[in-house]
Amino acid sequence: MVESLYFLIKILSKLEGIKKQEVLDMRTLDEVLIKVTDNGMKIWSLSLLTAGIKAQLDAVLAGELTPEAQAKVDNIFAALEANGAAIVETIEANTIPIPQNHLLHRNSK
Repeated sequence: MVESLYFLIKILSKLEGIKKQEVLDMRTLDEVLIKVTDNGMKIWSLSLLTAGIKAQLDAVLAGELTPEAQAKVDNIFAALEANGAAIVETIEANTIPIPQNHLLHRNSK
């Protein structure tokens, strides 16, 4: 009887340890998700800013630029868009994906 009780206490202790680890894992996953979402918003804001600046320049300078100057403006915005794409690629390449089944499991509790 004492051995059974000791064994049961040992199992409960292990279960409590697993529960604590799950809470820590979820906190870590939540932190990663917040960072990924925040980075996505920054990229979106940068893209929106770039598009807004280009639209304003196009409107103000419509027809007043030489073809050479227009080519320079086009090159600047192409470089900005490429930089934005590079930022997205870097974030995606260096961010640990969150397993979808883990999130589904958490939401079902």
